[in-house]
Amino acid sequence: GDAGVDDATPNINNFRATQILLGHMDPSWLDTSGLPELHMLGIRGQGQVIGLGDTGVDTSSCAFADPVHQVPYDDVSSDHRKIAAYFTMHGDRKDGVDGHGTHIAGSIAASAQSALGSRGAGVAPAARLAIVDLEDSARPRVYNVPQYNIGSRYFDLFKNSGAFSACSPWSYKEHASLEHDVDDWVWRNSDFLPVFPSGNQAIHSDLRPQVPCSAKNVLCVGASYNAREAYLAKPGFMHTALRIDSAACSYGPTSAACTELPALPAFFGSTTPNAPSACQAVADVCLATGAACPECAYNPAGLGQVSGASLQQTFPDRDACKPLAPMPAGSVCLIDRGVCDFSVKAAHCQQAGGVGAVIVNYADALPVLMVTAEGYNASAINIPVVLVSKADAQAWLVAGHTVTFPVVAKSISALQRAPYSSFNSGGGRLRPEILLPGDNIESIANGAACGLRSMSGTSQSCGFAAGIAALARQYLTSDAADAGTARLASPRASTLRAVIDAAAQTSKGAEVVVHREEGFGLPALGRVLIPSQDPAAPASGLTVLQSEVSASTPQRFCFTVSRTLPLSGSAGDVAPPPRLVLAWTDPPHSAGSLVNDVDLGVECALDGWKQKYPNGLSGPDAANTVEKVVLPDIQTTSTLSNACLVTVTMSSSQAAQPFSLIAAGRFKLQPECEMMAGRSTCKGSSFDRAPFFGFGPFCDQVPVEVAAVSSAASTLTTFPLQWSFAHMKLCGSGLYSFEVDGAPLGQIRVFASRAAGPSLWARRAVERLADWEEDGVVFALRDRGEKLVLTVQVPQDSDWLFIALFLWDRNGPAALRLRCAVGPAGCPVETGAPPVPATAEAASDTNAAAPASLVLYLGFCVGGLAIAVSLGVAFWRASARNRCKVAPEPAARQCIADAEAPPPTLKPFR
Repeated sequence: GDAGVDDATPNINNFRATQILLGHMDPSWLDTSGLPELHMLGIRGQGQVIGLGDTGVDTSSCAFADPVHQVPYDDVSSDHRKIAAYFTMHGDRKDGVDGHGTHIAGSIAASAQSALGSRGAGVAPAARLAIVDLEDSARPRVYNVPQYNIGSRYFDLFKNSGAFSACSPWSYKEHASLEHDVDDWVWRNSDFLPVFPSGNQAIHSDLRPQVPCSAKNVLCVGASYNAREAYLAKPGFMHTALRIDSAACSYGPTSAACTELPALPAFFGSTTPNAPSACQAVADVCLATGAACPECAYNPAGLGQVSGASLQQTFPDRDACKPLAPMPAGSVCLIDRGVCDFSVKAAHCQQAGGVGAVIVNYADALPVLMVTAEGYNASAINIPVVLVSKADAQAWLVAGHTVTFPVVAKSISALQRAPYSSFNSGGGRLRPEILLPGDNIESIANGAACGLRSMSGTSQSCGFAAGIAALARQYLTSDAADAGTARLASPRASTLRAVIDAAAQTSKGAEVVVHREEGFGLPALGRVLIPSQDPAAPASGLTVLQSEVSASTPQRFCFTVSRTLPLSGSAGDVAPPPRLVLAWTDPPHSAGSLVNDVDLGVECALDGWKQKYPNGLSGPDAANTVEKVVLPDIQTTSTLSNACLVTVTMSSSQAAQPFSLIAAGRFKLQPECEMMAGRSTCKGSSFDRAPFFGFGPFCDQVPVEVAAVSSAASTLTTFPLQWSFAHMKLCGSGLYSFEVDGAPLGQIRVFASRAAGPSLWARRAVERLADWEEDGVVFALRDRGEKLVLTVQVPQDSDWLFIALFLWDRNGPAALRLRCAVGPAGCPVETGAPPVPATAEAASDTNAAAPASLVLYLGFCVGGLAIAVSLGVAFWRASARNRCKVAPEPAARQCIADAEAPPPTLKPFR
């Protein structure tokens, strides 16, 4: 909807949506005099470029204008204050009459402190925009999307401008080749996150998500309501309710403290619109879609005008088409719809002493607008009048009940899906993946120096999503993120999706991980990125990992999880329970199916090590590239922590698949996994009975055999926060010295032992430099500047030396080199392997060759002669597939104006 241009009103609704997305999702904290919490931490989009492919942008608006530098049309510039690049598909270099692109650009990155104030800012006010203008203003609503060259002629423009996320608020109903090509481009550009809206439809139409939102590698977003305060300030006829037997009502995502019925207020009486002419132009479409109509807002003083009044059926006429007998004092008229005009019924009720009127619609009839009859003067009517359905009336509205109305429905919350927002009702892929405010959004108007306008739709949600993705990226790459647990130099698109999804919550509460209409729900980044009140916890309680997995190299992590504490900055705001999110960018598939099915598994001690499956399922998820598990918080004060095993596995036989893993909450990594001993993860009942070849905390890793020859080389993959093992045959007593490098020394942990048991990896995982002794063998690890040096003094002949490597890094794999620099003289050159006991056979079967992402050469020294060490790295990338060419209809813009056509009597609005 379009509320017109207002040069004076602050951008309060845009501001409220920003506070929710960047704060803690706590309505009591919404303070219109303050700033969103991430902005107060300095995360405002500095250094970030955000893409927008839409109708163009009014670059002369005070939100985007630069008085010094020219707009870089068909070019890239680092000089312009707000525009990093402006490309066009037609050459008009301006927004269309609808101003769709300008409005969304304002929600993303508007910044004009002097004119609009802090509340006029977008979600990322310090970011800049890369614009791809798709609409010729002479042909409004026709988008020139390069649908068969979406990579080189569209996404590449954003990426070459420095953007890592982009909102594309348009869609097609069907376009299989475009869906494939989008997935393919993202697979080949895995640090870029495209955002698409799920689409808008009329309430009673097909609400399936559209293309490319259906693609598996994009962030598909739906629209939720704005902050509840926006509707209390400007109550509209689409969000009004009638409350039964309760004058007050508690609010919240799972509140059931009162019963409310949808109630459509009349366009006369105490709910007369503030702007009747503007309301008349758009009301029909609002009724068909359920979108906010700020033009039809009535005086908020009329809310609750009738409070706790009794219902009485009118007499002698149930339809009140004729004058009525006097009503009991303070009662409400219960009226059948009948055949006469609504304003006539209301006048008869008021004349009979009724304090309000509830009109019951025909059976199975859709809601209709209650307007004044032509030529009838309804100015004398001052009571509230609402329309309810026949079914609701029969179930709830009987004489003697008390009612309160009009009220803003308790369901109106930023956690709730807007009724026009498309969703996948058939299960399978989560579309939308998340909801963001898209209803009743006030942002920058096209063609006005500093004007604002209101619009609704999933397009508006798309803009907010691209903005918070950029803020998540800024956070992860800045000093605001904890260097040891969350900071990354180059976050992947899957990492940004995982952070956003970790911050999301459905309208049903934190324990309901997924809702079919909402996906993971509404994200509030403060729930993940704002520091905890616990001074001993990491800076944000956020652990971020980027690694790889294959069918033969499952990744497993042991954590302890402590009790949740309140978040800082918001009095009374309860932090969400601990949660884990796995995300990956999958290779393209001709049918859009998963190529690499990666699975997240979680088992915790307090649940008796029962397997927890992601996304609210009772088994593995085979449809989505994001999987989320929410852990129940520790409720008792006697138990301080919970031990959990997190696994990432892949069932397909494809090459290694990169993935991102987010642990949000008070997680602490336990590399040695000592708490797992009682779980009997090994072939025996404890570590002591682990088989000789059953290495690692789970007794199922086979060490790489290193040949004792001068030219021998062995491969050894070292994944982030994971163990790798090697063994070599010794050649007598004496001093052995090994040099280790290939990664920052602070990230390398090296251990050695003559035994193959848990002493090789347990108890010293957090030590970087150490001395230890084992059965007379003395070990010492030292930092020698560019290398770590491990010395081993063997006093008597021994057969084997076992080496463990741990990569204390969160981004990998990494390349490590290990070589022998000194060894005892006179050692024979020989190779061999220790005997394999029967108990090791199963362990050997479970460990296939590691991915060739890292080559470790381990040289064995004979007679003091050092053997050379070298390193190799191999990369695998999926090849492009042939595309199926389909001729679709033109792309549809996804603001509410583009919902399916309403009945013929309805008037379109924008």
